[in-house]
Amino acid sequence: MQKPLKITYRNMEHSSIIDSLVQEREKKLERFCDQITGCHVLVENLARKRHGSNRLHVRIDLDVPGKQLISVADEPCRHQARDDACVAIQHAFHDIQLQLEEYIEHTTGGLPTPKRGRISEVFKEMNYGKIGLSDGTEVYFHRNSVLDDAFDRLETGTPVRFIEQHGLLGAQATVVKVIARRRAKKPRRAADH
Repeated sequence: MQKPLKITYRNMEHSSIIDSLVQEREKKLERFCDQITGCHVLVENLARKRHGSNRLHVRIDLDVPGKQLISVADEPCRHQARDDACVAIQHAFHDIQLQLEEYIEHTTGGLPTPKRGRISEVFKEMNYGKIGLSDGTEVYFHRNSVLDDAFDRLETGTPVRFIEQHGLLGAQATVVKVIARRRAKKPRRAADH
């Protein structure tokens, strides 16, 4: 991102738990789309004196080239403000992710960009594994996502190319292809004449 993440609180105390959640969700968005130039998250307690009820309001302003995406989520205060804010943040980030997916589809013509990584874990008996990326994050994949029936041949460190998709539970590889390792060419011998 060109501008650092900004988190603003109104009518409520600062929370390191909310900060951590917002930072984690924003990083997931950045892994999904490297075109994000700025992100501002407002967490606000909207006190309603007339009715005696409070609502937590979360607004996300996400800047991408040529557009600003905006997501708003409100949650009634039922428990602690921090817990209700976390629910509202999850809803707002889910909505902004859907908008970001539409933006990417519109700007790229719907073609996702393949990523590269290495197999970091394989659980063959449970039919899934994880792909490690260069930034230290991991992406889940299922046996059915691996092309060319290569799942049983996967080992830790195997280089792969994959298409990443995001859902409510996080990143998932939908198409995984093993990158063929290049074999060293044998030097040609000069013909004996």
